[in-house]
Amino acid sequence: MSTLAICVVAVTVCGVALLVAMFPRSDNRLGMAGLGVLMAADIMAMVHAALHA
Repeated sequence: MSTLAICVVAVTVCGVALLVAMFPRSDNRLGMAGLGVLMAADIMAMVHAALHA
């Protein structure tokens, strides 16, 4: 597994953790941060797919 793939998984886990933390606190800032982190993970995954295509 490449370093980029490991980073994608780690960033995705962080994004999901931020989204999960949003619900008990009703804090929209955590939700927006979580979505931003998940979008970054998606871009990293697309770069990973492009490099290994």
